[in-house]
Amino acid sequence: IATPLAVMLGKCDTWRHLLGDAPLEPAIREGKIDQAAINRNSNRLRSLLCEVCPAVVANAEAISSDVMFFAISPLGCSPVVFVDAAGIRKVGPDPSRIAPIDVEVPTLWCLSRLVPSLFPTLD
Repeated sequence: IATPLAVMLGKCDTWRHLLGDAPLEPAIREGKIDQAAINRNSNRLRSLLCEVCPAVVANAEAISSDVMFFAISPLGCSPVVFVDAAGIRKVGPDPSRIAPIDVEVPTLWCLSRLVPSLFPTLD
């Protein structure tokens, strides 16, 4: 099918070092979607996946002809161990460290592919 398929690779805060020293490019610049940056980022992520888990790439590309790969992290940090008010040890996010990474980008990309007139893009 030609429907956009966004493959989201979660917890990128813990594994993005596998991509090397160069950071991923910003997908949104000047309030516009930078499709060229999304393509370059997706190609880097696809290459990494082809090395570590090629089945994910093969299955995604078998489903859709319009596939992009996105590195995201809903929290942007790993959870920590803490003791709650009742003295019970728990694991959860540290509110002072929460910094989501690109969680909105896959949705914006899909919508921009489905209704391009609603989403400005960089030329």
